[in-house]
Amino acid sequence: STRSKRAPIPKVTGQLSRIAVEQDAIRIERDDKSLSNFKQISSTKMAVPAPLPKNETERLGELMDFDILDTSDEEVFDGITKMAKRLFNVPIVLVSLVDENRQWFKSCIGLPVRETGRDVAFCAYAILNPTEPLVINDALEDDRFKNNPLVVGDPFIRFYAGAALVTSNGFSLGTLCLIDQKPREFTLEDRTRLKKYAYSIVSAMEMRKAIAKAINDE
Repeated sequence: STRSKRAPIPKVTGQLSRIAVEQDAIRIERDDKSLSNFKQISSTKMAVPAPLPKNETERLGELMDFDILDTSDEEVFDGITKMAKRLFNVPIVLVSLVDENRQWFKSCIGLPVRETGRDVAFCAYAILNPTEPLVINDALEDDRFKNNPLVVGDPFIRFYAGAALVTSNGFSLGTLCLIDQKPREFTLEDRTRLKKYAYSIVSAMEMRKAIAKAINDE
C-alpha cells in the first residue's frame, strides 16, 4: 500500500521570533509607562502634617485622663453636633479628639468612619491655636491642604472650620469642626458661635470625667 506523506511543517520559527520581539517591545513600553505614572504619583505631594504642639506629651496625658477614646456614642455630644449641623447648615459635623497617631470622632454626623490618620487631619492644625477657630474657606486654595487625600478624594473637603476643645487645664484635646464639600464664608459671628458650642463639648467632657471619678472613689 502507498504510504501517505505528511504535509511539510511550515518554517515559522523566524515569524514567531518576530512576534515575540514585538510583544516584548509592547510589554516593555507598557511597563515603562506604568513606572513613569507610578513615579509621578509617588512624587506628588500629599498631606502636609501639622507640627506637634509644644506641650504634646502633657496634652496626650490629659487626653488619656479623660478616658473617652473609643467609647460609645453619648447623647450629650450627639445633641450638640446635631444642633451645630442645623445652625451652620453643613453636611458634616465632628467632635474630633487628636490622639498620638489618629483623630477619633466622639460624635460624627455625615461621615461613615470614626477615625482618620493624624497626618491628614485638619484638626491637628486647629489644636495649635486654642483661642481662635481654624477656618479654611476653600481647601483647594490652601497649600497645606490642597493635595490632602481628604480634599482630592472622599469626602472631598472644601470648607473646614474647627474650634479647639480646650480643657480647664489649658490643653487642646481636639475640635468641634464643621465640614462642607463646597467653599463657604464664615463670619466673625459664626466663629463666636462655634467657640461657644466647643465650650459646651468641653463642659460635657469634664462633667463626664468628674462623674466617673466620683463613682470610682465610692
